[in-house]
Amino acid sequence: MEWNRKIEDKLTENWQWMMKTVMLKEIVHVLIEDKVISLDFWMNLKEKQISEQDRNANFFFEVSKFTKERYRMFVEALRKGGHTHLADMLEIKPQDLKVIKTPTALGPKNERIKKENIPKNSKSKSPPEPISKQDRTPSDIKRENSELRNQLTTISSHVGHLHTVTQNIAGSLVSQSKTFVAEKESFVQRIQNIEEHEKYLELQDTNLKQEMVIKHLRSEIVDLKVDLNHQINQLEIKLKDANVKRELKQQETENLLSKITGIKTQMQSLSKDLDLEREEKIKLKTESTKLRKQNSDLQEKIRQQTSKVVSLENDMLQVKSEKESSKSEFKILEKKMSETEKLLKDKKQKNDELSRDIMDAKSKAEEFEQENKRLESKVSNFEKVIVDLKAKLHKLEADKQRARMKSSVVPTWR
Repeated sequence: MEWNRKIEDKLTENWQWMMKTVMLKEIVHVLIEDKVISLDFWMNLKEKQISEQDRNANFFFEVSKFTKERYRMFVEALRKGGHTHLADMLEIKPQDLKVIKTPTALGPKNERIKKENIPKNSKSKSPPEPISKQDRTPSDIKRENSELRNQLTTISSHVGHLHTVTQNIAGSLVSQSKTFVAEKESFVQRIQNIEEHEKYLELQDTNLKQEMVIKHLRSEIVDLKVDLNHQINQLEIKLKDANVKRELKQQETENLLSKITGIKTQMQSLSKDLDLEREEKIKLKTESTKLRKQNSDLQEKIRQQTSKVVSLENDMLQVKSEKESSKSEFKILEKKMSETEKLLKDKKQKNDELSRDIMDAKSKAEEFEQENKRLESKVSNFEKVIVDLKAKLHKLEADKQRARMKSSVVPTWR
């Protein structure tokens, strides 16, 4: 924590210089080769629809979170890119790691100073209300992600502004402290000179003129002491006000950094949700492809079964026609038998011939009856096959209907 704070101090001290002189394309290839930053990080930063200055600010904010080794390699990359003096200014030496505690000051002026020093444009927008995972779409997640990135950019610019203001306050505080020390030393020297002169006059002469001079010198000493005390009090008041302002700026900076951390956490959760939805989308696409293939297979099977049913119906019609023809022939034979019997009664003398004819007719009738039975059994078998095929056809149509319903439920994205 202390190391990262020291990096932030170094970056804020040289913020304007870095933003004006450093071009990321001069050093980024060295950082990627040395694995200081990842290629994904650089590509994401490069693809953002932001200005070059905001891109630099985001990159330097990432630098503030570097470890010691990564920060050292970043400084070396600046040297390789031709920014030697800036690298020397950003280098953190062992003596810079000493902890300097700033005094805290509390007083009734805190609220006034806080209101005066907060810039008008420092109010960040409140984050949008979270949408439930069931109602969110990829476009909502992308829009929320872009809003969070815009807030992160705004807060980063505010952090840079606050660091600049803090640097200016620290510089003015140092200059006022040096002035105060110089004036104090001057006043102390003058007082010492006057006191030595007073002692010299007391030792040399005791006349009235010398006493008047001594009184005058004493009054001058009193005036100088009063003036010195007044200036010391004024400088102490200014020092306290400057400390209060610096402390408030540091608090604002810490609050902004905490907000940035929260926004980053939200962005990471949103990116995870987006990845999950992408995976679900890919799964749904594969399932839809499988269902379409199954549907085409079922349609092909239905066409084959339909053709078989049609051929069987044609065979059945042919068998029925043969049965009708056999029935007509049987009726003709029965008629002939009746005529033959009539002739037998009429002509008993031709009994033998008629009996032969009758036997022939009976044998034919029996053959026709056997043929008729065979045809009837064949027709019944065909009817059973047709019933089975119709059941299979209904089953295939039901499977096709279920497949169509299932494929209509699956969403498709392009």
